Amino acid sequence: SRVVASHHEPGTAYVTYTGFRRDDFRPFVYKTTDFGETWISIASNLPDEPINVIREHHKNPNLLFVGTEFAVYVSLDGGQEWTKMKNNMPTQPVHDLKIHSRENDLIVATHGRGIFIADISPLVECTADVMAMDAYLFDIESKIRWINNVTNASGSSNFAGESEPTGITVYYHLKDKAAEAPKLTVYQGNVVVGELEGNTDPGINMILWPMTKAPQRTPEQIKQMEERQARMRERGFGGRFGSRDPAAPLGEYKFVLTVNGKTFTKYASILPDLWYDK
Repeated sequence: SRVVASHHEPGTAYVTYTGFRRDDFRPFVYKTTDFGETWISIASNLPDEPINVIREHHKNPNLLFVGTEFAVYVSLDGGQEWTKMKNNMPTQPVHDLKIHSRENDLIVATHGRGIFIADISPLVECTADVMAMDAYLFDIESKIRWINNVTNASGSSNFAGESEPTGITVYYHLKDKAAEAPKLTVYQGNVVVGELEGNTDPGINMILWPMTKAPQRTPEQIKQMEERQARMRERGFGGRFGSRDPAAPLGEYKFVLTVNGKTFTKYASILPDLWYDK
């Protein structure tokens, strides 16, 4: 079903084949490192599901993905062990996979013209050493602040799907459950512009910073804001009227994650929408 050359080593390639049309549902995945002279099976713990496609990440040779007649599976160790990718991924025949080299997204094509996209950027850094650490902050991808109110742009009017959330996503890994909620502090220079809390669950977690500046309000200012919101609701205005924080300007920001008394620091930027600016 696929023959895929490695991005990293000459002579390394992967082969998958499917017995689906012969009622043979066993997983067949093989790897060669000597130009096809010899092959080893890397099916490992994959269930009995016919394999349609395999992809190797272009930066991490140990990061592999396979698409079967039922699901997508990922391996962090070159095929020694596979894990099913779930969350909101439905049970579907996966006919093709594409790893977007710029966005670090996994694009999944399913039977019936369905397209699913997952951000796999933290998986690229998931080495054995990283997974053994008590906590780890992954590199943070810079994001474009898209300008969506262009009156003469109608290309998205027939789009029937869900876009990724607006903001910069911060991923971190916890080996065990944290004693208290991890705290993310966002700095513009030396000024704090955002403070958020994350989950304490073991595994990979995420915090979304909406690219806004949360002003440091005094208790009296918070009280006044809540009273103003209550008055607006009484007049028929729903939601949190007047509480939207101002947008953070373009530029670089420092992200500091505090977990169990340890701090981790990474940098990322808010980038301009070049199409709109030109």
